Amino acid sequence: MLDTVELSDGVARIGFDARLPDAIPGASSAAGSRAVLEALDATATQFHTVDDVICSLEGDTDAFYNWLQLGSPS
Repeated sequence: MLDTVELSDGVARIGFDARLPDAIPGASSAAGSRAVLEALDATATQFHTVDDVICSLEGDTDAFYNWLQLGSPS
């Protein structure tokens, strides 16, 4: 389900394919979305070159954060 990982200026951009929402069906709940983001952030920021994480679904950042019922990062 992982499509891409790009790192630029301390920002890891992680892209997933469209199967991710089906694989984590409870992620769109308040607790689920927090757990998904915390896990992704903790995994990526364990590397000293990563300061921030932005995720996408099929290349669409808004789609990822809308799936989690959150606003997209600025």
